[in-house]
Formats: sequence, C-alpha cells, structure tokens
Amino acid sequence: MKKMKYRIILNSFLLTAVFTNSQITLAQTNLDRIVAIVGDKIILKSEIENQIKQAKQEGTSLGENPFCTILEETMFQKLLVHQADVDSLEVQESQIEAELESRIRYFISQIGNKEKFEEYYGKSTEKFKDDFRDFIRDRMKGQQMQGKITGDIKATPKEIRDFFYDI
Repeated sequence: MKKMKYRIILNSFLLTAVFTNSQITLAQTNLDRIVAIVGDKIILKSEIENQIKQAKQEGTSLGENPFCTILEETMFQKLLVHQADVDSLEVQESQIEAELESRIRYFISQIGNKEKFEEYYGKSTEKFKDDFRDFIRDRMKGQQMQGKITGDIKATPKEIRDFFYDI
C-alpha cells in the first residue's frame, strides 16, 4: 500500500514537472499573431515587424510609432488589393518577374554580389523570388487600383491651394 502511495506521489510530481516544462516551452516560443484583417487578407505581426526592419535598413524615417505607421500603410495596401480583386484586376506574370528581377539587382548592387546577397538573406535568389512573388503581385495590384481610382481626378495647383486655405 505504501508503494502505491509513493508511486502516485512520484507520478503527480513528474506530471507537474512535465506540464510546467511544456508551459515554459510554449511561453518561450514566439507565435505569430494576426493584427488586422482587411477583406479576406490578413496582416500578421511578423509582416509588420519585417517591414519596419527593412525600412530601418533603408534609412526610412517612420515617425514616433513605426508599428502604427507601417500597419496603416499595410492596411491601405490590403484595402486596394481587396478592391482590385473585387474589380477583377490582374497583373501579368511578366510584369511581376520584371519587378522581382529589378529588386534583386538593386539588393545585389547594395550588398556587393550575388553570393553575398544569398548569404545575407540565407536563401537563393530563386527562393527569394518565390517568397516575395505574392508580395510583389499584391503591391502591383494595389498600384493599379490606386491608379484606377485617382486616374480621372484632375485638380489644378490653384484648386489645391484654395482647398487648403479654406480648411
């Protein structure tokens, strides 16, 4: 009977230790989370953090609260992409490939050569293209939609000045 009690106590200690260890492991794991949803497009916290990191590397000023600045820009971009999807705007694959090539050439020129680029990003240029293809497609759809929305707007400098003076 005493052996049974000791086994129960020992098992409960072991279960408590395992449970506590698993909670610590989960707490130490950084899980991504959704910070906004626009239409059927989600915005992840890691996406915003990556854009902040990239903006800082490029020397772009983001103001006092970079997270809010980038989140607002990303939400606007996702709204344009959502509307482009609703309006069935499409971007040609050749345009996407050309933009990807242009960006890779720019990054390589900034870093030095292709090998340094691949070492810096930890992936081949083809993997880099695959990872950013959807981002570029969305960016180009957003630009097309913005052009469609603002394309017919014609305002003279005098009208703009008058508008701001009236405010």
